[in-house]
Amino acid sequence: MKEKANVAFQENRFDAALEGYQYCADLIQAMGSCTPELVTALQVIRANVVMVLLKQSQYETAALAATMLLDDEEYPLPEDLLVKVLYRRGLASKNMGNIDAALADFKAAVQFSLPTHNVAAEREIALLSKRV
Repeated sequence: MKEKANVAFQENRFDAALEGYQYCADLIQAMGSCTPELVTALQVIRANVVMVLLKQSQYETAALAATMLLDDEEYPLPEDLLVKVLYRRGLASKNMGNIDAALADFKAAVQFSLPTHNVAAEREIALLSKRV
């Protein structure tokens, strides 16, 4: 089902993608067990939901969903996913006009990306720095 949701996303069928990701999340949660693999799968699905919400211009909901992922102390995000979710929350904040929050998330995404460059986050920082 996740692959179908991914295809729907790639085809810009965001409602179908959101429905597919939600179905996958519901299935994983219904299993009740918390193996590391299932936790990671659920985190990836929820990060994908954040991206769908961004594409649907549901910025406040996207920011909230991203924050819930980032604030989960019991199951912290793996670093690669952490970077993606920070970047996505930064995009949501930027689109809501919250430049300071967006800059903070983009800068955090850059920091967690080191030693490699996060070109997308660096570009957003440069663009937003001109606006401040």
